[in-house]
Amino acid sequence: MFKSYTTNDNLLLPPTLGDFIEQKDPVRVINRIIESVDLKPLYEKYPGGGCPAYHPRMMLKLLVYAYMRNIYSSRRIEEFARNDIRFMWLIGMSCPDHNTINRFRNGYRKETLRNIFTQVVEFMFKENSSARIRSIRTELRSSRLPNVITSSGARACSISGIGNRRPPMGLSRPSAGIKPKTARVAP
Repeated sequence: MFKSYTTNDNLLLPPTLGDFIEQKDPVRVINRIIESVDLKPLYEKYPGGGCPAYHPRMMLKLLVYAYMRNIYSSRRIEEFARNDIRFMWLIGMSCPDHNTINRFRNGYRKETLRNIFTQVVEFMFKENSSARIRSIRTELRSSRLPNVITSSGARACSISGIGNRRPPMGLSRPSAGIKPKTARVAP
């Protein structure tokens, strides 16, 4: 009558996380793109010494994929990094906490990250894959990242406006002087 299932079943050879992610999944595209981006300017910003830091390439993958999925809160990004299989695959089961994520994106690397984000978006458009570009355009339109048209015609986004909340497309903020209507209750 029902299909059987076992919750605590151990496998002889456990599958890898990549086995559960389709080849055409956007997380694989982000992984490939970030692997090909030159991060020398970002590496130069690390002073060295102290406790070893998370790899900047891994942190950048985490941020780009989170922003693409419209996840901006560092606590939400941390939650997804712990629980979502795509995030876990992308960052190799490392899980930076929300303070580390905030320090990475808001620290002295902010201008460097802005330039790298521009490279990532331009690289996505150079790939010329219509399905990917269509999904990326949709994500860019719906995100809180401000879009800028570059000379090559590609949309580039910056991270300066992350804290600025904009209403979803088609909705506008109510004016400060307009009060919402209240429902009248008949006596």
